[in-house]
Amino acid sequence: MEAARLTVQNTLIRVATDARLRRAAENRTMSHEIVRRYVAGESISSAMDVASWLEERGRRVSITHLVSEPHDLVRTEKRVKRIRKLVRRLSDAGLAHDGFADVSVRLSAFGAALGGQGRASARDHLRAGAGERPRPPARARPHR
Repeated sequence: MEAARLTVQNTLIRVATDARLRRAAENRTMSHEIVRRYVAGESISSAMDVASWLEERGRRVSITHLVSEPHDLVRTEKRVKRIRKLVRRLSDAGLAHDGFADVSVRLSAFGAALGGQGRASARDHLRAGAGERPRPPARARPHR
């Protein structure tokens, strides 16, 4: 089941980040039904509306921010702020109870794919999201 979810997620990310594929998906009758069923919209507000609607019907929700990987730390910081805002709004609306709603985030959204500095930044963002304090950078030990 997890493999199928990841396949669908990766396909949706590919479609969402490629302008030609996105236009084709949004304009075709069959794909329109799939998009309508699985894509809540392009904003946090639209995702919140759909999550509320599903919660009223006793359904669980997984929200994924479908964007390409950030190419620098500035974009990474913007993504992290947007994800934190979504989580905060879910909590404020009472939708983060009993595992009702979860937010699926790829580690690359936190900058993990940016190399050394990006990986360190991603770890700090993940620790902060888990309520941990960022760890100081490791110091090189002198060789004896």
